[in-house]
Amino acid sequence: MNKTDRTAGFFIAIAGIYYAWNSFMTPIRADEAFLYLKSTGSSWGSISFTGLIEYILLIMNFLGDSVLNLRLPSIIFISLSMVIIFNLVYKISGRLGAWFSMMLFFVSLPVSYAYVSMTPNALYIFAAAVYIYSLYFIITEKNNHIKYYIWNTLSLIVIISTSVSGVIFVIFPFIYLIFQKELLKNKNFIILISAGILYFIIFWVLSYFGLFELTNKYPFYETALLYYYILLIITFLPLFYVIMVIVLQRQKEDKSFFLIISALFFGLTCITASIIMQWDIRNMGAFLIPSFILAGYFYEKYNYNLLLGIIIVVTVLFSAYTSIAPHSKLTPKNMEYAKIYELNRFSMQELVTLGDKLFSKDTGFSSILAYNILIRPEACTIDHCSGDRGVYISTTKEDDMLSYFKEVKESKIYRLFSKKDGTLQLYLYNVKGIKDKKQ
Repeated sequence: MNKTDRTAGFFIAIAGIYYAWNSFMTPIRADEAFLYLKSTGSSWGSISFTGLIEYILLIMNFLGDSVLNLRLPSIIFISLSMVIIFNLVYKISGRLGAWFSMMLFFVSLPVSYAYVSMTPNALYIFAAAVYIYSLYFIITEKNNHIKYYIWNTLSLIVIISTSVSGVIFVIFPFIYLIFQKELLKNKNFIILISAGILYFIIFWVLSYFGLFELTNKYPFYETALLYYYILLIITFLPLFYVIMVIVLQRQKEDKSFFLIISALFFGLTCITASIIMQWDIRNMGAFLIPSFILAGYFYEKYNYNLLLGIIIVVTVLFSAYTSIAPHSKLTPKNMEYAKIYELNRFSMQELVTLGDKLFSKDTGFSSILAYNILIRPEACTIDHCSGDRGVYISTTKEDDMLSYFKEVKESKIYRLFSKKDGTLQLYLYNVKGIKDKKQ
């Protein structure tokens, strides 16, 4: 290992420690709590899985249920992704380009947002990095070493089994064939893309029969439309940079052609999907990987240091703002509730016993409450869970709970302090029996 590799490894280790510390300090989010409870069979009584990440969560459960353990796989996946990106740019460009690519990846908003959310997103980003890395050597370097084909097929299996949007990675090789028709003569390449189709069909069939889930069924909070489009612009700055450099250079290079096509295809597809469906911002990191790599390559090849410097500064400032600003619209709903119940988790245990159910009108709130109680009661909403008793949480005492429950009895009133809202009163009730909706 040379000096540059050691320095990069040290930086990645420091970044991983930063991720770990930030994860430890940031309260659990509603979707994280929901996914954890769902993977351990504690929420909604679900036995079906949302991709491979839930199996990983089951393994992590043996180490405990702290926030750090919950997010540790994400930290590992993002750190390994940085290693892959640095290594590829270092091979095709050099030291400076590799450092710029890694830094841009590190501060990119969808990446920094993915590591702190124990969802499939970090695994998705890591698998995409392996996919791009291995396919680059198969196509560009004409390297027939079996290890690249193995890495590529394994990464594609992970991609498809983690998110239904993995179909984009199955489609991409066919798009690339439009520009490189000679690949049709490559038997190994044809086998590779045929296998991708087969993987997708298998997982789709498993999903169709309820044996596997390809969609992420956890709470998703909408973002204000104008803010969302600003977010897209900042997120896709690396791609805009790549497009601009391509237009300015007006030349085709064998070394970068594959990355240019992949950056444009993944980036433009992702932008379109994001505008139409308001796609989860954390998934975007996977599709920006070719742009991260090209940004470093173009920096060192054509010395676009000023432009790339501006991109990094803007991205860092925006990423920092969304992480520390108390009123950022990226702050997840129920974050204040999470802070409250992280501090009062033992008090909450006085209200429930093993086998009880936590009822709430809000899916995310119910998940946070259940996650922060060590005995793991069932996390339920009124519409998703039926049971004969539980604890109902309300922020207004005037809620008409009798319309939902056969019996309601006030248990305790907590007056807790919230830095954001001042004094927040939460009313907790013992409830018994959910009424039939027809009643």
